[in-house]
Amino acid sequence: ATHDWQWLYETCDNVLHLIHGRVFKSGLGCAVVGPWKIGSDGYLFKELEDGQFLIVPQPSEEHSMVILDPARMVLSLPGKDPLLKWKAKSLKGIVTRLFLEKNDSSVQTAVKVADIVLTFRMTREQISQLGLQPGSEVCISYDPQSIEWQ
Repeated sequence: ATHDWQWLYETCDNVLHLIHGRVFKSGLGCAVVGPWKIGSDGYLFKELEDGQFLIVPQPSEEHSMVILDPARMVLSLPGKDPLLKWKAKSLKGIVTRLFLEKNDSSVQTAVKVADIVLTFRMTREQISQLGLQPGSEVCISYDPQSIEWQ
């Protein structure tokens, strides 16, 4: 068990996320807690420390945090975001780390958005096509309806 995400993702093949001693998610993911505010469009939002807004649907039950799953998000270069035409929400971030996984085919790509770090699993070809390196600015697009509450 650890809170050292970089070490964890570099060391382990599988990751289980726990809350109150129970597994709530496996794989890459990031938990974000409130406070949440209600927006005029019926969605909830959280203002991040850099002034960006994380927009999520209202939970169907009493939940306290959302799980951001990079597998349900698209990483692209700023201005070349393929999902914006579908009214997806987006966040700007900075690539902080690229790590070649043990299987030698996937690259873990850590992106910092304010105080949140999302780790994407990408192919070496995707990294090359986007020209990513530590310090690269990126856009992360997501559909708020794909956000899970816990």
